Amino acid sequence: MMTTVFRYLKPFWTILVYFGISLFLQACYLVLGINNAIITNVMLVFASLLATGYVVYKFKDELKNKFEDFKKNIKTYSKRAFANWGLGFVCMFIANLILVSLLNGLAPNEEANRSMMDSLFFFTVIYSILLAPVAEELLFRSNFKDIFKNKKMFVFSTAFLFGAMHVIGQSKTFVDFLYIVPYMCLGYAFSKTYVETGNVYSCIMIHMFHNLLSVLIIVLNI
Repeated sequence: MMTTVFRYLKPFWTILVYFGISLFLQACYLVLGINNAIITNVMLVFASLLATGYVVYKFKDELKNKFEDFKKNIKTYSKRAFANWGLGFVCMFIANLILVSLLNGLAPNEEANRSMMDSLFFFTVIYSILLAPVAEELLFRSNFKDIFKNKKMFVFSTAFLFGAMHVIGQSKTFVDFLYIVPYMCLGYAFSKTYVETGNVYSCIMIHMFHNLLSVLIIVLNI
């Protein structure tokens, strides 16, 4: 009984440790009272690197084993991955349009990202394009592959968890939680790619591409 409970709780513990490492280091930095933009950017990158490093180490065997497979099948995996991303992006775009028109505002997470681009540009770019895609795909795809044996259950459950992670920390009202829908659309695309290719590098690739596109949209004020 306890073994089964531990098995289901283990993925969530990994997620807590990931965020805990970053938050602990940030808290230590705040205690020092340093008010310098350059140092703050560097510190945040360092904290995120350590947290991401923990996740990479946790899944080092999968990353090592799947790398050759990804190189060998990169064209096939890319076609499938970008097809899923395209569908997910369109659904996310439509969901955002509906919610923005109804609620008269951007998603709290989107507002936070835009704000960070102004005050913490270096960190936001590095984290969004390089670190977050690696950590999040390992945490929300590889981390749950042995929990949800049913493929449809895996796709929908991990899409929900991925969406929830992007709204819980930033939501101020219950209505803000509705923005979980656009993120679930994107998470669905990533999870579907993981199931169809069996390779986390496919998910990391399109996640990096999506975040790069998002950063460009903010920088170019599109």
